[in-house]
Amino acid sequence: TPFASFWRPWLSALLPQPALVLHGRYDPLIPVESGRDLAGLIPGARLVEYDGGHNLGNDDTARGLIEAAIVEHITLHN
Repeated sequence: TPFASFWRPWLSALLPQPALVLHGRYDPLIPVESGRDLAGLIPGARLVEYDGGHNLGNDDTARGLIEAAIVEHITLHN
């Protein structure tokens, strides 16, 4: 994708540490495929897709998933 082609050379150099990519499946502004592309471009990145849009968790279930993913990521890489 154009997104991947543009960012690929930069991301490996800029993000040598483990990355967590959070993306809403129903984001009306940035398609979920872009989140998948981004995670695929960062070596070792983990992608978490949540049921929601452009905001980070508009209901308790999505918010719980996001919070758990962040805590797990920090625990594993700290």
